[in-house]
Amino acid sequence: QKSLLVQSGGEKIVDTSSVLIMLKGKSGDKTVMRVELPDGFIPGSHALKLVAVGDILGEAVAGISSLIQLPSGCGEQNMHKIAINVFSANYITSLYDELPENLDYNIRHNLNIGLQQQFAYRRGSTSYSNGYSVFKGGETSHWLTAFVHKIVALFPDEVFVPCNTAINSDRDYLLRQIRYAGTRDYTTSVTRDGWAPYQYKYHRNKDLHWNSYFLISMLESNGVNRCGSTLTDSSYNSDRLGKVCNATLDMASRSDDCCYHHMVAYSIQLCKDHGLLNHVDRRDMPFRDDGKCMGSSTDGKYKFATCEENLEFESVRGSSKSIEATGYAALYIMQKERIEDSLPMIMWLASQRNENGGFRSSQDT
Repeated sequence: QKSLLVQSGGEKIVDTSSVLIMLKGKSGDKTVMRVELPDGFIPGSHALKLVAVGDILGEAVAGISSLIQLPSGCGEQNMHKIAINVFSANYITSLYDELPENLDYNIRHNLNIGLQQQFAYRRGSTSYSNGYSVFKGGETSHWLTAFVHKIVALFPDEVFVPCNTAINSDRDYLLRQIRYAGTRDYTTSVTRDGWAPYQYKYHRNKDLHWNSYFLISMLESNGVNRCGSTLTDSSYNSDRLGKVCNATLDMASRSDDCCYHHMVAYSIQLCKDHGLLNHVDRRDMPFRDDGKCMGSSTDGKYKFATCEENLEFESVRGSSKSIEATGYAALYIMQKERIEDSLPMIMWLASQRNENGGFRSSQDT
């Protein structure tokens, strides 16, 4: 006798939908969820799973373990997987104070191996960084170097990070890329060499987007550097970063791009919060939440960043670009301590994740 595993024919389709129910007094919100089966489905092959989770990210939290993978690939791919391990560890720790034993071991192992592999793409000596390349022996990618610096600074405390050969020397290398004519000159640029995603390399506003990403990578981790003083403790570094902030704000005032506008706004807000743009008031902030830059669901519960053709308005399903842009919009609103205003964006982001807890691509995840 032989055992046979009989499965339905056709293509397996998994669709997810998320709603946020907030209790108000003794009576809570009531939400009706409709399930539409695709045309031509095989009778008896469908299944419905309903899960209630006490977390705004919903079942994405349960799917985090599937995202925690051993880093591998080129310098960019390896770093993306390192980043997911770092964000997962920090998020779970913020919820439960400590990681479950199995995840704790896996994440530590992954980060230790991943960081050693990343050093294979590092250019320079053990004490002097010349950045990181996407491919071994290739040219330095300033975008990848900024990405490495941003993520390594957020490593869990339990994971060893060599300060001189990682955070400090990479930070010094990035600061050397700031170029300006004189002390009073606001026309400041940041050198951008090597491989970078489209928006930083080929987009018509690539200089604005690159300046913004550079500022985010430097300032987002400014207060969590366990290897020494923070950037803004130095008047020299503060002056240089302040000029980048001013140049970014000036370029933002002339930009009509919506998709990456939210990333720019977030970088400017970080500048302001670090005392690098004290002369800027609310009216000067380059953030717009009008219909052109922000969309919403018909019931008004969801808000999302629009990226022209990169959003399917009928199904309110976003592309990788719109998911990333909405994430930056939510970060900007939360940075201004308007947590409640960010909830419709976070709810939309939670509705976009797949059954494994991820999103469209490794970059938006």
